[in-house]
Amino acid sequence: MKSDLPKALVPLGGQPMLAHIVETARTLAPARLSVVVGVDAAPIKQAFTDAKDIYWIRQAEALGTGHAVLCALREYSEGRALVVYVDGPLVSASALRGLIGQESPLAVLAATTENPSGFGRLIMDDQGCVQRIVEEAHASELEKRVKIVNTGIMAGDGALMRSRLEGMPAPTAEREQYLTDLVALAREQGDDVGCVMSRPEDGALGANTLQELAGLERLYQQRQALELMRQGVRLADPTRIDVRGEVQAESGVFIDAGVVLEGEVRLKKGVSIGPGVTIKNASLGEGTKVEASSVIEGVKSGANCRIGPFARIRPNTVLADDVHIGTFVEVKQAHIGARSKANHQAYLGDVEIGEDCNIGAGVITCNYDGADKHKTEIGDRVFVGSNVTLIAPVRVETNAYIAAGSTISKKVAAGLTVARSRQKHISHWTSPAKRQT
Repeated sequence: MKSDLPKALVPLGGQPMLAHIVETARTLAPARLSVVVGVDAAPIKQAFTDAKDIYWIRQAEALGTGHAVLCALREYSEGRALVVYVDGPLVSASALRGLIGQESPLAVLAATTENPSGFGRLIMDDQGCVQRIVEEAHASELEKRVKIVNTGIMAGDGALMRSRLEGMPAPTAEREQYLTDLVALAREQGDDVGCVMSRPEDGALGANTLQELAGLERLYQQRQALELMRQGVRLADPTRIDVRGEVQAESGVFIDAGVVLEGEVRLKKGVSIGPGVTIKNASLGEGTKVEASSVIEGVKSGANCRIGPFARIRPNTVLADDVHIGTFVEVKQAHIGARSKANHQAYLGDVEIGEDCNIGAGVITCNYDGADKHKTEIGDRVFVGSNVTLIAPVRVETNAYIAAGSTISKKVAAGLTVARSRQKHISHWTSPAKRQT
C-alpha cells in the first residue's frame, strides 16, 4: 500500500479496512470473532479499543497465512470456521453465508475475472470440487489461462482445519505455511473441497495495491449511492458522491455532484445540497438548502435554512428555523435564532444571536485575545451594519442598531449606536511622493 499505516488501518470509505470486515463478520453472529495480528499490533488494537467482542490473536512471526489461521484455531476450533482477510473488506455477507452453508468439510470462495493476473488459480475436477490452488508463480501456461481465481476466503470444520494445518510441515523463514496448501492436503486425506462462486458485486476480490484500493473505494461508494436512492434520495450523479460514514436521509432529498458526506449525517425531508459541498457530523432540518462549495461540520440546523455558497460552518453551531448564512460567512460555536441572517463575508465565532437579526457584510466578532475565547451576545431584532467589529466579551441588547464601521467594546443598548472616528479633511496635506520632488 506504500503507507506508514498497517494495512488493517488503511482507510476505505472513511473507515479502516478492518472495520468493514469486522462489521460484516458480526452480521453472521459468530460464536467467536478472532483477529490475527503481528508483532506491531499496538496501533491496530488501539483503534479498536471499543470492540470488546474481538479476540486478538498474536502471530509472533510472519510465517504465512496457514500459520496465522492455526494460531487462531489453537485457541478456538469448535464448529465451522470462516477465514476472511483484512484486504478483502467489502466481501458481501450473502457470499459468506453461502460459503458457510457448504456441506463439504472444506470450501473456498472463488471469483471469475477476465484478468486473473496475480491471483491463484482454482483447478477443479469434473464434479466441480477443487483439486488444488496453484499460485501464479508456479502455474503452467495452461493453468494461467484459468479465469476462476482464489479469493483466499475459506470455510470448513474448525477441528479438521486445525488437524490438517498441524499436519503440515513446520513453517520456516524460508518456507511459509500457506492456507492455500490446505486444499491439496485435504484432498490427499480424502476430504472433499467445495467451491462457491461469488458475483462481481460481492466484492470478494481484495486490494494489495493503491490501484486496487481505489477500485474497492468505487465499489463501496456505488453501494452507498444505491442505498441512498433506495431511501428516496435523488442523486445528480451516483458516480460522484462520497459517503465516509453513516448517512440517514428522508425522501425528497437532492444531492448534487461532488458532495462528500462524513461521519454521522442526518438529512431531513426536502434538503437540497449543491455541488462540491462537504458535510461532516451534521443534521440538517427539513427544506434546508446548502449552496455550492460550502463546508459544514458539527452543525444542527432547523427547517428551511439557507447556507452558502462558499460558507463555512464549524462545530457546535445551532441554526434555528429560516436562518440564512451566506457567501464567505464563517460561523463557529454559535447559536443563531430564527430568521436571522448573515448574508455576506462575516466571521461569527463564540456568539449567541437572537431572532430576526441582520448581520451586515464584513462583521467580525473578535472572540480571541491571544489566550482565551470570549462570547458575544446579541439580542432579538438587532441590526449590525457593515464592517462592524464586536470586541468580546460584549452584549448587544434587543432592538439595537449599530452603524456601519463601528468598533464596539462596550454594552450596546436599544436604539442607534455609532462608534467610529469623525471624518476629517486636511486640505493642505502633501503626499510623500510630492515631498521628494
